[in-house]
Formats: sequence, structure tokens, C-alpha cells
Amino acid sequence: NAQAFHSINAALNTLNLVGPNTITVRGTCHENVALVQRDRLTIQAAAGHVATIENAAAPPVSTLYVAGSHNIVLNNLVIQGGSPALYISDSSSATLVQNCTVQNSVGDGFDIDGESEVVIQNSTIKNNSAVGIFISNASQLTFGTYPTQRIRITGNGFGGGGNGNGGLEIDGSQVQLNFGVLTVDGNAGAGISMDGGRLQLYGGDANSPGLIENNNVGLSMSDAASATLWSAFRNLI
Repeated sequence: NAQAFHSINAALNTLNLVGPNTITVRGTCHENVALVQRDRLTIQAAAGHVATIENAAAPPVSTLYVAGSHNIVLNNLVIQGGSPALYISDSSSATLVQNCTVQNSVGDGFDIDGESEVVIQNSTIKNNSAVGIFISNASQLTFGTYPTQRIRITGNGFGGGGNGNGGLEIDGSQVQLNFGVLTVDGNAGAGISMDGGRLQLYGGDANSPGLIENNNVGLSMSDAASATLWSAFRNLI
């Protein structure tokens, strides 16, 4: 039976850890949410709407933190503010971020570490003070699971702080684009920078190529990093 609560945290406090459970969010929630040791939980906006979770802590901390959790779905959410706005850690796996916007953090936009596994679909990472997405510590990130996906990392890194000022920064981790179009543009630092790790981009075609453009540098690689860009990519600057 559906119940109404005044906050996501109030709803979480009534749920068991193993699920499956679903929280449907309406409007804007000013709160910081931690999902720790949870399984099979979906947080979503009401059908046909977008809901917002905004940092309420001073000084800012993670707006939405996922740790040691599995089978988490975040759908049709704006996750904003905080430092970082979204943080997935501690061997979390099967985390799906779809139709979301991660924005306006005073640090990194989206941090992934601790050997965690994340899938991003149809989402935008934008206007965060530091790096858009920072992935480290043997974690895995997959973009796009069908061809109509659009993923954009833009306007990050202009406020300083955090783990850098690029769009996507990879430290000893694996990132792969399977389908759809990835656009990395207008970031203060490198579009994509790598300190070790592996990058494999398969998406895009001649009519809708992936774009890595208008960043300070296109692709920066060091420390035995490897990158493979298949299919159509344009303006690697």
C-alpha cells in the first residue's frame, strides 16, 4: 500500500533493507539521503514528472550517497548541490542512473569508487564546480544500453576544488560506452582524462557522432591507460 511521507528519509526509515521497495518523489526535497547496505530499491519521480533532491547540509556533503548497496535504481531525478552531488562507493553494484541530471555541486558532480559498478542511461552531468564524473579504485562505469541513449557531460570544472576540472576523469577504473551518443563538451579541463584504467567507446554513427569538443584538452592519458574509440567520434579537442 502506498503511503505518503514528508521526506525521502522518512520513507526510508519505514523500509526493510532487502526490498524490493520503491519511493516515488514529488517536487523538491531539501535533504541529504544515504542508502547504506540496501538492496532492490528504486527512487523515482512520479510518472511524467521530474523530482529534485537538493543538498540541505552546511557545509555541503553528498546529496545522495550509495554505499555497499545493490540493485539501486534512480530514475527521473535532478540531484543537485552537495559535494559531490551523487556518490556511489563501498562495492555497490548494479546501480542504474537513468533519465537523471546531476548538477550544481560545489565539488565533483558524480563520484564512483570502492570497486563499485554503475550504469548511466539518458542522463546529464552538468555545471558542477569540480570534475563532472570521477571514477577510481577499480570501479566500472557503463554508459548507454540502447542506441537512442543521449548522455552529456558539460560545463564542469569552473569552480575549482574536488578531484579536478575535467568532464570525465578515470583513475585505475574501466569506463565503457555500449550504445547511444556521448557528448563531452565545454568542460574547464580535459574532456576525458585517464590515470591508468581502460576506456572503450562504441557508440555513435556518422549521422549522430559522439562529441568530445570545446574542452581545454580532448583526451589526456597517463600511467599505462588504454583507450579504444570505435565508430563515430568528432572534434577530439
